[in-house]
Formats: sequence, structure tokens, C-alpha cells
Amino acid sequence: MKTKLLLFLMLAFFGLSTNAQNKKHHLLPLPNNSIKQNHTSSSRDINTLLYRAGKEEHSSWDATANAWLFWDTVLNKYNSFGNIILKLAYDYTLLNNNKTVYVYNGNGNETSDTSMYWDGTAWVLNHLNSYIYDVNGNLTEQYAYYNWNNGTNLWNHGSNRLFTYDVNNNLTELINQDWNGSSWDNIGKFVYTWSGGQLTVETSQTWNGTWANVNKYEYAYVNGKVNERTGYSWNGSTWKNETKHINMVWHQWYGILSEYSSLTSYIYQVPDGPLWKDTIKGNFTYDSFGNQTDYLEQSKPATTYVTTYEQKDILQYNANNNIIEDIEQHWDDTTSTLINYYKTVYSQYQIFTGLNELAKGDNMIVYPDPNDGKFHVSSLLDVSKVEVYNVVGECVWSSTSSFGAGTDGLVDISDQAKGIYFVMITGENKNVVSKKMIVQ
Repeated sequence: MKTKLLLFLMLAFFGLSTNAQNKKHHLLPLPNNSIKQNHTSSSRDINTLLYRAGKEEHSSWDATANAWLFWDTVLNKYNSFGNIILKLAYDYTLLNNNKTVYVYNGNGNETSDTSMYWDGTAWVLNHLNSYIYDVNGNLTEQYAYYNWNNGTNLWNHGSNRLFTYDVNNNLTELINQDWNGSSWDNIGKFVYTWSGGQLTVETSQTWNGTWANVNKYEYAYVNGKVNERTGYSWNGSTWKNETKHINMVWHQWYGILSEYSSLTSYIYQVPDGPLWKDTIKGNFTYDSFGNQTDYLEQSKPATTYVTTYEQKDILQYNANNNIIEDIEQHWDDTTSTLINYYKTVYSQYQIFTGLNELAKGDNMIVYPDPNDGKFHVSSLLDVSKVEVYNVVGECVWSSTSSFGAGTDGLVDISDQAKGIYFVMITGENKNVVSKKMIVQ
């Protein structure tokens, strides 16, 4: 769903997933995003059954008492499709704390979320996000409002984001604005350049009466996946080297803008005269369900690497492979060991019948697009067959070789004429998804 993709793009940190297949808090070198990420908030979809946790209990570690300190309880309510419509939080005294109400359109895209806090006697408006989409389901506008004024019945402050796409639905521009009381002021802008269906350059700019360059990232690919990301800063006349991520190895790859993409390892470099110097390397560990269980960051002050940060998640599952407990541990510099940090317990799971993710096609990509006749097919679910048809309905390529969720299938139709093709992807449950693709 493009909703998730774009919310992820907009510096949104995601809360903990409650399932075995989609939980992540990995480092993702994505455009307009911090390198460190938290868990996603999506849930597991097996066949047509959606598993959703109705209750979350959060605790933080009290090192003095050497015990978990209960923090709050969150009750979740869902609509018939399994989409969250209400999150109600109680503090450690089990009194009302805050709540968020979610609204969706007919396509399942979130159109608003309103957060409120409890003042002791009533719920008070605190924050509102609203979302607008185009006919293709792309998020085009996001408005955020803060600090409700009961006297004027107006929000005291607001900000928005405006999104622009090309004919292939690739994001090409994101503008951030703030409300000055009477109109919207430009704050910052991100410009995205695409080539052959791949993001190649991301440029950030600030508004000073005109748009002025600030930073730039360039992306290099190996076998259709990002292998290097080079960062530059603008010094007023030229771009100056700042950072570089190299040797990026991917655990799962669904495109540079996808929240489902996850790294296995990378090396971070900084300029050293005319050369680049290794300074940090990161490594990720995943369990058999694909959930990240460890992130290890090591720095290189001299000739060898030493551990500077680690985050570990100790996960427990129920019989349906849903997470029922996540103990998060962080690296302690003083003792050079992992110590308890945060714990979440999930319960009261609910099961919803919904459209299979493969049938919706949201978790399946064909990349790059456009391409030269060689491209990859990736799916979050198992695939049993891939077929490629031309515009007159002739099957020009077919394979009955299946591949599992989280892996790639390579297709080569470079011997065919340039033009539009349709990729028909069949899942293990016999659902078929069609993807249009261009060979040029």
C-alpha cells in the first residue's frame, strides 16, 4: 500500500509489529530518513487471516530495583478489515492517558488520525493528521495540526507536505510547509531523480525566498539493489563529500522506498583527504520468521573495529507465530554489555478475514521499471509461477519454478521488442496479480 510507503518516507518511526513476519527496526538508508529505524506497526497476513493484538502492555527497566517498571496499557480496536481504528492508552494507575482515532477511505488508505489526551475530566484534542490521495492511491497531501484552541475552535499551528509523482508513480518532489497564521510558508524540499525505474539522486533544499541546495545523496546499484549511497553538502558553489554507505547487503529487497526492505550489513565511510575512510560497520541478525533480533554497530577508531552500539530483541511467539513478548536490550557503554531497556507484552489477539496481501498486489514488485528486458520479481509471499505477456496477449516468457517469500525471481526477455509487457504472478494460493512493465 502506497500509504505505508510514503509515511515511511516522511521520517515516520514505526511502532512494534505484533507478528512473526513483518516486525522490523533495522537501519535503512532510505531517502529523507534517519539511518536508524524502529519497528513497523503492520501485522501478519497468512492466506486471508489477519492477526491483530488487542492489548499491549509496556514496561521499562528499572536498573536500581533490577525489575521491570510497568508503564502503560494500550487497547486496540479494529474495523472489519483489520485496520486499526482506535488506540486507547492507560497509564500505570489504569487511568485514561491518551487515545488516537483513525479513519480510512474505501481503498483502505488512512485519511486521518486524531490524537487526544485526558485532562482528568474530558478528552482534549491534541494533534490531527489528514491525508489526501490521487486516483492511483499515491499520497499527495498530508496536513498536521497541533494544539487545539478551545476558545477559537481552531488549531494553533499546522504543517503540511505536498507530494508530486511522475507518470510511473515515482515520487519526484516533496515540499514541507508551515502555517504562519494566514498562509503556508515553504520550509524545505526534497527532489528525487529516477532512471530506469531506480532512484538515483535525492536533493534536499531550503527556502530563502528561492530554493537553495543543502544536501544530496546519490545511489549506486548492483544487480538491481542499492549497493552504495554517497552524501554531499552544498558549500555555496559545489557539492562537498560528506558520507558514504558501501557494501550494502540486503536481507530483503522490495525497492529503496519500501518499508519491507531490510539490510544485512553495510560499511559507513567519511572523507579522508581525497579518499574515503571506513568508520562504522553495521550487521543485522534475523530469526526464522524474518524478524530482526539484533543490530550490532562497530566503529573503527584505529585499525580494528570495536562495538559502540547494539540493540537486541528477545522475542517470544504463540502457536500462530504472533509475537507475545518483546524484550528490547541496549548496549551499555559503562559495562560493555547488553542491558534490559523496554518490554512489550501482546495479548487478546483477534483474527480478521481480509483480502490476501498477494491478491492485493501491494507486497509484490517488479523492478527496475522501465528496464532493458532483464528485471526481478519480488514478493512478500510465496510465488508458484511467473508469466510475461506482450500487448497482443502472447506469452513471451514463462516459468513454473517457484520461489519463497522475501526472495527474487529473475526474468530475462531482452530478446523481445521494446514496449509494454504484463507480468502475471501466481501465488501458492492460486491468486494472480498483474503488473505492467516497460522495456526500453
